[in-house]
Amino acid sequence: MPHFIINGFDFGIDPTASEFRADGVTLDIKIVGSKVIMDEIMEADDHPWSWLLYPPFIFFRGLPYQPTTTGDFKRDISDNDLDEYDIALYATEHCDVLPCSLVRIGNLLKIFGQVHQIEAHALDFDVEYDVP
Repeated sequence: MPHFIINGFDFGIDPTASEFRADGVTLDIKIVGSKVIMDEIMEADDHPWSWLLYPPFIFFRGLPYQPTTTGDFKRDISDNDLDEYDIALYATEHCDVLPCSLVRIGNLLKIFGQVHQIEAHALDFDVEYDVP
């Protein structure tokens, strides 16, 4: 089931705002949290994520990868990748994701790892997205 979880909270996914492009050489991915869930969060002043102004999103632009003949792939993000490519999890500011892995199996894209700079310590995140 599609989800966008940061530190145990599921922000859901907005499939109309999310995108996935893979041309066999580079990946362009943007997965956006649900505006509906974000609106619910903003109504609850005591919610731990009520400080967010917009749904979080994670993106990878121009990231090289090597797919199998079926289009599946596994790509681990390195510290060097963060410097060379446009990669971040945006939650009011751009946050580094490291370690981070992307795995596509059939139509399922999984992205998981840790996000930094949201709190004093790294937070786990896990995304599952049905590739259209």
